[in-house]
Amino acid sequence: MMVVGGDSVLDKLLEEAKSIKPAGEDYGVPYYGGVEYEKWVSKGIIFIEEAYGDKEIGKRFLRASENSSRKESFETMLGILQSLKEFE
Repeated sequence: MMVVGGDSVLDKLLEEAKSIKPAGEDYGVPYYGGVEYEKWVSKGIIFIEEAYGDKEIGKRFLRASENSSRKESFETMLGILQSLKEFE
């Protein structure tokens, strides 16, 4: 498990996700973006590639990250991280 400053990277990603809010709406559908959100997605990709890149769950996260501005993609990435936490 990767650890940063006493907390696991997974814990940090989950904590950071709590502050993520939609960047706006397009025809009433929330979308995500901005520097802080892109940093969170990038950190998630790095974590997943190093820890789960060859597993199906890692591939699912990476596929979702390709359309990361969509609400469903954010929910998929967050759900995957939350499920990984349950199996620590």
